[in-house]
Amino acid sequence: MDLSLDRYQEITEPRLSHLNVRSYADFTMAELAKMIRETAGFEGRIEFDTGKPDGALRKLLDIYELGRLEWKPAICLRNGLAETYDWFTEDL
Repeated sequence: MDLSLDRYQEITEPRLSHLNVRSYADFTMAELAKMIRETAGFEGRIEFDTGKPDGALRKLLDIYELGRLEWKPAICLRNGLAETYDWFTEDL
């Protein structure tokens, strides 16, 4: 990813400090919440506030800039969640 970040600095406006990263897979917020629950071993229920119907069911990041850098994800979301969770809880 370092090469991509170096190239990104060359093609973007100065001081533009964010870069959206996502895979090309599309997940609903409910699917993502269930993946996180499974990864963490949480046995409780996930509840959604249906009183707010204008909330986005899907949230997709614009990865146009990553495409310009020819970046592709090296790991799927489920595995990335597991690795991140394991890393985060390693010393607990």
